[in-house]
Amino acid sequence: GDRWEESRANWGQREGDSRPVGSFPAGDTPAGHQDLAGNVWEWTASNDGERAVLKGGSWWDRNPANLRGAARSTEDPSYTSTDIGFRCLEDL
Repeated sequence: GDRWEESRANWGQREGDSRPVGSFPAGDTPAGHQDLAGNVWEWTASNDGERAVLKGGSWWDRNPANLRGAARSTEDPSYTSTDIGFRCLEDL
């Protein structure tokens, strides 16, 4: 869309922690994919040198620009945090 709608993702400590998948149905894609932005940064299979790439932003982020598909962060692969997770996929 062309405008920010805060009800579409868990961000800015609004919920104070991660939420179950599907908690923000207004943010679902037309194909039904849920929570692609916000909730937790997600590890990807990409690397930036010795650092792993994370995408999606999290509930901790106060800047909605971090919840764009183009936003990315990098961390040491051994790093842990309550606002980092991963996405499980099922091949149907």
